[in-house]
Amino acid sequence: MCELGNLAPVADEVIISANIGCITHLQSGTKTDVKHWIEVLDAALVGVSPV
Repeated sequence: MCELGNLAPVADEVIISANIGCITHLQSGTKTDVKHWIEVLDAALVGVSPV
């Protein structure tokens, strides 16, 4: 869970990744939302919050 230790101080709303393996790994170790970047782009295009 080294990645989460590095992200914890800065990721208070959402963690964004392009790799499905990383997304699955990160989701298993945090309560912070973990999203694929396409989900965030889609939310931005329709005008809703990605969180």
